[in-house]
Amino acid sequence: MRTGLLALTVLLFGSGVAIAADPPIVFQVQPFGRVLDDLRGAADHVGGMPAIKLVNKQLKEVFGEKGLEGLDINRPIVGYVILAPKPEDIATVIALPITGEKDFLALCERANGSKPTPIGKEKGVYELPPLNRQHQALMRFADQYAYIAYGNNPAAHIEAKALVPMAKLFDPAERGLAAVRVHFDRIPLAVKLAAPALFAEVKKTLFRGSDDDAIFKAIMPEVEKLLARYGKLVLGGDVLTARLLLDLPAGDIAVEATLTAKPDTELAKMIAAYKAVPNRFASLATHPDTAAAWHMQMPLFAPEVRAAAAAGLDEGRKDIVADAPQGAKTAVEEAFKGFIRVVKKSELDVAIALRGPNKDGWFHAIGAISFDDTEKPGTLEKEIKAFFQKQAPQDEQDRMKWDADKAGKVNIHTYHWPEGGFFFFDFTKFLGGDKCFAAFAFAPDGIVAVVGPDPIPVLKTVLAAKPVARPVLEMMVNPSRVVKAFEKFVGEDDRNRDELVNMIGKEDKLLSAATIAVEGGKQLKVTYTMSLRVLPRLMFTDEIRRATRDADEKPPLEK
Repeated sequence: MRTGLLALTVLLFGSGVAIAADPPIVFQVQPFGRVLDDLRGAADHVGGMPAIKLVNKQLKEVFGEKGLEGLDINRPIVGYVILAPKPEDIATVIALPITGEKDFLALCERANGSKPTPIGKEKGVYELPPLNRQHQALMRFADQYAYIAYGNNPAAHIEAKALVPMAKLFDPAERGLAAVRVHFDRIPLAVKLAAPALFAEVKKTLFRGSDDDAIFKAIMPEVEKLLARYGKLVLGGDVLTARLLLDLPAGDIAVEATLTAKPDTELAKMIAAYKAVPNRFASLATHPDTAAAWHMQMPLFAPEVRAAAAAGLDEGRKDIVADAPQGAKTAVEEAFKGFIRVVKKSELDVAIALRGPNKDGWFHAIGAISFDDTEKPGTLEKEIKAFFQKQAPQDEQDRMKWDADKAGKVNIHTYHWPEGGFFFFDFTKFLGGDKCFAAFAFAPDGIVAVVGPDPIPVLKTVLAAKPVARPVLEMMVNPSRVVKAFEKFVGEDDRNRDELVNMIGKEDKLLSAATIAVEGGKQLKVTYTMSLRVLPRLMFTDEIRRATRDADEKPPLEK
């Protein structure tokens, strides 16, 4: 825990970039007392008292029995980033509110495992343990705050005259628990001029050794065009804000990013014109029989992104077609061409869902993906059928029924799935047992497959569904139906069934587990929202269980 305090602050705000007088990048966190209350409230949603005990235990491990004594938990934490043309000159300054210098120095010692080291002749300037050896962490007290400057050479930024007062950094109207704001007009000209060289260096570092990769070579020209165009558009930006939001009554945590443009700029017009594109398969997420569903729309928002995706698919096609069995080459070729046409039109939607139980307790699994079958209608379907009939063993061909039904002009094919499922996963246990069938169809605008005891009617409803406007990514869960599917798979008496109930509950209601929404208008807003009652419960189950066994009943960090 030698670097505990510094690690906590860097995790809260990240490393960053700015100017002392009027920093282009500033950040803030609400008073730590409120943060702790909200953190415990969030933990309560995730796992009740055991989860609250886990939070208390971890805080105690970092700060000891005296907790946060020395930190004023009733005033906000603020900070800023010093931007520079060279990455090694970038520094972050974090200002922590203190109750007194002596108490805060003791807090630093508890968190870091060593006393802050006084440096220089000036009183009240200290060195703290850095997160890595390349950097330095310096601290100075001013205006009842401990300013900590972090970077390769932060000495100039910890000078008394260089410190930015808290009033310039804190926005009392900010609704986020934590927030970062980028003011584009404040970015120094030297930094803007150095951006192309910085990007070249980042590209070299991130993609070292990728220059020989054919797909990388195919997509990078379009990526560079995109960055060049958006680099110019950013000049029309006013403020970019990212914030962390906790809605405890709803049990949600969200990360929200908003971009506001200067009036009458190209960026402002682009944001105002943004409209969500309806998702071809999003209705799967809201069907009344849904047990679980996930859908997403690929982020093909710019012509350069579409061109890069198409180029990458086309380059990947060459090797895959070359390695495909002789009779399957045409089918693979046509599949790639169909997806490339979809990408170029910016309509690539993907969805999976689980529906049920039906009157007999069985479920149906659904998968769907956008496809453009307009150039040579039916070619992919024809080639797959020909390959299967020529290459598949007779017992597999006996299980397949081509043209078993129709939905309008679309052919529906079925396959009787053998018990035992696929490899180690016997999905037939909850998808129909010995009556588990797969039904699939190649529609002009999508490929759809359903597995279950009666898949054709389900498949027809998916084919008939209209595109609807939904978040670009959405995960929905009905806990009661998921538990019933699990019971069908493992049996009602399986002990893992009880653990699943403890994790997600048995509420018979379709809940939003996670979403990503994009909105235009006066500002561009991207919001990722996650329910604390679903995914976090699954993620922290083991930690909460351990905390139940050995955590102290008494919270160590009382306000």
